[in-house]
Amino acid sequence: MIVTLTLFSMGTAGCEKKEPPLSKEVLSLKQEVKERIEKYAPAFIDPLSRKNKAAVQEAMARLSLELTRGGQPLTWGAAVLDTEGVALGSCTSGGPQAGLNYSNIKPVTEALKYQKMTQGKFYRQDGFCAYYVLKPLTHQGRFVGLFVLGLSAKELIENKGVSEKEFLAIDFNQ
Repeated sequence: MIVTLTLFSMGTAGCEKKEPPLSKEVLSLKQEVKERIEKYAPAFIDPLSRKNKAAVQEAMARLSLELTRGGQPLTWGAAVLDTEGVALGSCTSGGPQAGLNYSNIKPVTEALKYQKMTQGKFYRQDGFCAYYVLKPLTHQGRFVGLFVLGLSAKELIENKGVSEKEFLAIDFNQ
């Protein structure tokens, strides 16, 4: 019995979870998330590689201006975490989150450990719910931190037409 379980676990260790077929709304959201991450994340790589918190926060201030351009309400939020999962800067509807340690949250732990994109769901104490994607950032092959892109549950479900289950099933690494 123990041998069978060991062999089974060894046999499945390398298997990737296959992403289910995606609706057009989910495909659109996946593409939008990837485009936003590709556009915004690079601004944080150099400051993170130099462990320059002030430069991270300056880049976050520029991103905040972009995300609220023209007086638009903030529908997408962002944060930058160091290699330990501690927030160095953020642009969220809940205000600054610098200094908070998120390393005990499973998707953050997985992104830190495996250095792959992960996603999750987050609740604030005031009841606000957000969904987020974590992107590991590297500089010259060295892991320097995580870029976090998030959006509110209302934005995801009502405006994007994507359910929680669909969002959590997306493989952003593909």
